[in-house]
Amino acid sequence: ILGSLNTDLRGVYRLLQRVEELKRLNGHFVRRAGQLARLHAAMQDITSELDVPTLLGRLLPPLAEALGSRSLSVELSEPAGLTVAVEGPQETPTTSVAPDRFGAAETLTEVSWRVPLTARGRDLGTMVARHLLPPGAAADEEQLLKLVARQVATAIENSRLYEHATQSLRALEESQQKVVQGERLRALGEMAGGVAPDFN
Repeated sequence: ILGSLNTDLRGVYRLLQRVEELKRLNGHFVRRAGQLARLHAAMQDITSELDVPTLLGRLLPPLAEALGSRSLSVELSEPAGLTVAVEGPQETPTTSVAPDRFGAAETLTEVSWRVPLTARGRDLGTMVARHLLPPGAAADEEQLLKLVARQVATAIENSRLYEHATQSLRALEESQQKVVQGERLRALGEMAGGVAPDFN
């Protein structure tokens, strides 16, 4: 009887461990779904900005909040030295801290990443993020940060391309106006040259 009771207790204990693990995973997936929804909302209106500093100034605060970053910054290589940084929420994140099977909360560790920003094979700079995470969550967060870095790099590149296209269009319009003005002056000169003999 004791052997059978002992086997049953081990089975119950394993079942409780599985339930706790499933609760932890469910909490992680709920947190990730909320994070992705906030990231989607943050990236919605980034194409409306023309200059890169304004774009980053508007984009980084909601990204830092969505990612749960303690700080998030972008250091651009062009123009050299341009850095835009924001501070995220500084309180200890309670959503990512799940009690372990003995009821104790996991110890959080500060993790820092430096992720390259590249678009179409060009190095645009780096994105630096600091997070406070439980053990084992770093790899998952780093993957998400790399995905976000690709989107930020694409937004920066698109902003630069749009700004360049706008400047080229302005220069073309100015050149066109100068050509039209020159043609008017030439036509006026020819007309004046043709009228002069009649006056003579």
